[in-house]
Amino acid sequence: MAVMDVDRGAVFSYVMNKMAPDLIASDRGARYCTAFLTSLG
Repeated sequence: MAVMDVDRGAVFSYVMNKMAPDLIASDRGARYCTAFLTSLG
C-alpha cells in the first residue's frame, strides 16, 4: 500500500511480510496509515 499527499510533500508506504488470504490490506496497515496522516495535522 502506498499513500502520497502531494500538497504536504509526504509519502507513506507499507508492505506486509506475509500475504493475507484476502485482497484487502490488513487492519494493521490501515491503522499505520491513519496514524501517519493524523501526525501530519
